[in-house]
Amino acid sequence: TPTNLAKMAKILPVTMSDVGRAAGVSQAAVSLAFRRDPSIPAATRQKIFAVARRLGYRRHAAISALMA
Repeated sequence: TPTNLAKMAKILPVTMSDVGRAAGVSQAAVSLAFRRDPSIPAATRQKIFAVARRLGYRRHAAISALMA
């Protein structure tokens, strides 16, 4: 459940898969939403961002740098 995921974030970092599971979408949809891909509807993107904030999702700087 989202509450359990938020508690686990204190121990383990929240992943895109965690965000997707809590938002009811795939990890791929979360990734596309974070990249503001136009294939993700605005309402879905807003829901994903809200769930990510609630869970305390943080992008990993080293991984983001590798992707650039």
